Amino acid sequence: MTDFAAKVRLIDEARQKYITFDNEFREYIASGNSFNGAYNFFSLEDIEKHKELSIVTLELEAWKTLHGGTKDSSPIKLSKYDILSDLEIIYDSIS
Repeated sequence: MTDFAAKVRLIDEARQKYITFDNEFREYIASGNSFNGAYNFFSLEDIEKHKELSIVTLELEAWKTLHGGTKDSSPIKLSKYDILSDLEIIYDSIS
């Protein structure tokens, strides 16, 4: 397997796993670039960047509800934007 074929395989897997990477890939293609150009353009560093960004995006999407809509379960806990420590600091400063 060549290096390019391995890179194509990794990019395809990243497009399935990370929604933000897939969105950026689609925008690149929509701007008139070819698939080969897209596979050459994106790097493994781009995939790593979108790994964290995609997790945060999915967590935030879980909290969105349309007006009049419902959720069948509680939204997932945000791993990066936990405000509990901020609330404890505020509580300590008030006490």
